Amino acid sequence: MEQFPIILIPAALREVQVDVTLFPIPPGLRAPQPPRPPRPPGRRPRRWNQMRVIQASLTILSLGFLATALLMILYPPTSPTLLIFVPIPAVVLGFSLMLLQLQSFPRRLHRYRRRQRHYQQQRQLYDRALLVFAEQKHQYQLTLDSIKSAAPQYPHRQALLLQVLRQTVLPDRTKSAALRGRSEGEFGEYLRRYFPDKIYTGLALTIPGYSHPYTPDFAYVDRTISLCLDIEIDEPYRHGEADPLHYRGSEKDRQRNAFFLNRGWIVIRFSEEQAMRQANSCCKTIAATIAQILTDPSYLLPFSEVPDLQPVRCWTAEEGKQMARQNYRAQYGC
Repeated sequence: MEQFPIILIPAALREVQVDVTLFPIPPGLRAPQPPRPPRPPGRRPRRWNQMRVIQASLTILSLGFLATALLMILYPPTSPTLLIFVPIPAVVLGFSLMLLQLQSFPRRLHRYRRRQRHYQQQRQLYDRALLVFAEQKHQYQLTLDSIKSAAPQYPHRQALLLQVLRQTVLPDRTKSAALRGRSEGEFGEYLRRYFPDKIYTGLALTIPGYSHPYTPDFAYVDRTISLCLDIEIDEPYRHGEADPLHYRGSEKDRQRNAFFLNRGWIVIRFSEEQAMRQANSCCKTIAATIAQILTDPSYLLPFSEVPDLQPVRCWTAEEGKQMARQNYRAQYGC
C-alpha cells in the first residue's frame, strides 16, 4: 500500500457492491440542537440562617476551650475559672451574625426577586425556543428523509448485502490485554462522538492455533446487521525501540489484514499522524466507507463541513528506522 488511509473491503462485499454516486449532502446541514434551559433563581432567602449561626458559635466555642486547656497545660498556675468566660465570644459572634443576617435580609430578598423575574423572562424565551427547536427538528427529519429517498435504491443488492454481512465473524473475546498506542485514547473520543454505541476497544478474535488473539485498535460493530470494521492507527515505530512498524510491504500487517478480511471485516488503517492531526477527517473517511457499503448517505450528514482526509505516504522499513532516530512522532504530540 502506497499511502494512508488504507481501506480494504472483503471480496464478498465487493461482489455485491454497485457503482453508486451518493446523493450530495446540502452544505451546512446539521442536526438542530435543543435550547439550554435557564438557570433557576435558587431558594428564597431566610431572614437569618440558624444553622450557620450555630455552626460558627460552636466553632468559636471549641477553639476557646482548646486554647484555654492548652494555656492551663503550658502555664499550670492559670486559674480554671477562665473556662467560665470561654462561651462569651461564641455568644457575641452568634448574636452579631444573626443581626448582620437580619439587616441584610431586605437586600438579599430584593436580589432574589430580581433573579426570579429574570428567570421567568428567560423561561418564556426558553419555551418559545423549544417550539422553534421542535419545528427545526421536524424540518431536519424531512430533509433527511428526502436525502435517503433520493439515493439510488437497489432492493436486490440490499438483500444480498445483508446475506453477506450475516456471515461476518463477530468478536469472540473481550477485555484483551493488547497494548494501546498513545494516540488511540484521544482519537477514540472522536470516534465515540460520531459513532456512539458502535465503537469498542478490547474486543478480539481468536487466532486458530495461537493463544494470543488479534485485537483491533478500535472495532466498529453494528450488531443489527453484523457490520464490522477493524480501525487501526499505525505508528512508524514504538517508543524506545528502533525497529520500524507498519511499513510498506510488512508481512505481519498483510497477514493481519487477511485474517480480518477472511472473516468479513472491513479494514481501515490510518497513520498515527492522520489520527492526531485530522481526527475529524478520519472519522469522515469511516462514515463515507459505511455510507458506500450500505448505500446510505445519511452517515455523512455530520460531516458536511469537515474537509476530506489528506493522504499520507506509507513509509518503508528504512524510513521507519530513520523516523525513530529523529523521534518523528514528537512532531505531532506522540
